[in-house]
Amino acid sequence: MLLRIGLGLGLAVAAFGADLLNGNWTFSMAGPGGQNVDAKMTLTEADGKFTGNVEFPGARVLKITEGAVDGKKITFVVKRDRQDGGSMTYKMSGEVDGAKIKGAAETEMGGQMQKIDWSATKQ
Repeated sequence: MLLRIGLGLGLAVAAFGADLLNGNWTFSMAGPGGQNVDAKMTLTEADGKFTGNVEFPGARVLKITEGAVDGKKITFVVKRDRQDGGSMTYKMSGEVDGAKIKGAAETEMGGQMQKIDWSATKQ
């Protein structure tokens, strides 16, 4: 009987976590000039992994890949093509706290690794 209750509570917690991450988020990250760049982020989580998109103004949509969930911590990758050719890869990490996520992105700019803070709020 206790095993059934424990398993039921575990499934309820897992489902609650998935419902919390799934959906639309308002994403914000500092741009190259220091100004905030805001976007819509859509996430879909299942079995400790997630996918989604980050949609910037001007209909620029970047796909989220390699999304993983470990408790409250999330990691994912976003790749964008550069106007002058080539691409930039952002390795994103963050921590979910209710309807908010705070994290950091790591990417290479001008031959140097850069760390950029980002946040998201569930809509």
